[in-house]
Amino acid sequence: MASELDELEGQNREAWLAHRKTGVGSSDAPVVLGVSPYLSELALWAVKTGQVQDEPQELERMRWGRLLEPLIRGEYELRTGREVLYPGPWTTLRSRTRPWMLASVDGLLIHDPEGLGILECKCSERGLEPADDGERDDQGQVVLDIPEHWLVQTHHAMDVVGATFADIAVLVGGARLVILPRIYREDTFLEPMRLLEQAFFQRVQTGTRPEVDSSELSRAALSLLYPTHSPGVWVDVDGTWLDQVDQQLQQAKADVKEAEARVTASGNALKAVIGDAEGVRGAGLSYSWKTQPRAAYTVEAGVTRTLRRHLGKLAKAQGRK
Repeated sequence: MASELDELEGQNREAWLAHRKTGVGSSDAPVVLGVSPYLSELALWAVKTGQVQDEPQELERMRWGRLLEPLIRGEYELRTGREVLYPGPWTTLRSRTRPWMLASVDGLLIHDPEGLGILECKCSERGLEPADDGERDDQGQVVLDIPEHWLVQTHHAMDVVGATFADIAVLVGGARLVILPRIYREDTFLEPMRLLEQAFFQRVQTGTRPEVDSSELSRAALSLLYPTHSPGVWVDVDGTWLDQVDQQLQQAKADVKEAEARVTASGNALKAVIGDAEGVRGAGLSYSWKTQPRAAYTVEAGVTRTLRRHLGKLAKAQGRK
């Protein structure tokens, strides 16, 4: 393994973040493949190209995950009897054959009869959902549905270190450790993943912005990329294209307005029947309409951008400014 990897050792989080910008890491892989619940490809590209800064401080959930990782790793060793080799804090592994691929692993399993493996230590507030088909393992336990972004992350890390399997140990609700069924490397999945990651990192190196999709994550990424406007600067585009986008936008707004009206009408019908009661119920279904306290709050001053539509003379006048 040592001949196939470079170890990039950092002394702190800042050095580790700097290493992460030189390639695609395990936590980046789900973003590139479009299965991350936390980040869009556009936002990741903005961070990698230096246009948006990483979080200056760790998010609290990330900090607790890092603090609890040694405890999870130690309990995994105690329960399984398997020795875990830990590369060390802030250590990044780089593949020499595919240098855009990086991984920071929570542990390496080097004495397992099934070969080289990796250990992932996770924290989960609510645990995992059972598989849809109710499948059970050899011990009769219900098989849990492993999140897709975890599967992508572990496959990326397995590919970087040349591992054949991955174990995931999950601390659920800070009170129960669950060791998930072993995940085995699927080589048929790795080649398309590598191609997508390589193409993404080429866009990073060339400064080519990814396509903007319809996700809320991309909307948030655009707000981070372009937080303010440049007064007097307008972008000239093809009028036909702008008309098409405008028609799509106005139709979408009309569809949303119609859907919201149906939602309001249905809600009002329920409230009218409930009146001053607590709720309404039927066979196997109920709706409640309860009084809820509402806390006072304040909003700090800030800057935001608003997309507005201009018609006729106003559009021309705005364009001349």
